Amino acid sequence: MITEKFIQGKNITIYIVEGPLLVHELIESVHKWDVENPPLKVIWDLRLSDATLFSMHFLKRINAEVKKYAQNRLGGKIVLLASRDIEYQIAEMYELLSSAKGIPGEYLVTVSEEEAMRWLN
Repeated sequence: MITEKFIQGKNITIYIVEGPLLVHELIESVHKWDVENPPLKVIWDLRLSDATLFSMHFLKRINAEVKKYAQNRLGGKIVLLASRDIEYQIAEMYELLSSAKGIPGEYLVTVSEEEAMRWLN
């Protein structure tokens, strides 16, 4: 399950992922973005997720969907917040894949919510 939260005044969109990390839920969250005005400051909070069944194929599918919004996300900042090794490693792979595919934006993979908020501001 993915819950969306918006922090007014800071323009930060947070997606809290709970339970199994499911590709269709992640893609559905991205499809809710306004194509002309996607969020520029995003935190994907994976601390309550379970990525044990996730694969590189899933990462590529999600990356392809995000790329559709790429030109309107210039200057965007994305935090991938994870607490367990598996989610942290998947977040790092996503960051590398996005960079390799030329998707604009800065990425931070971290275990600290405080660091995430400082970096976005």
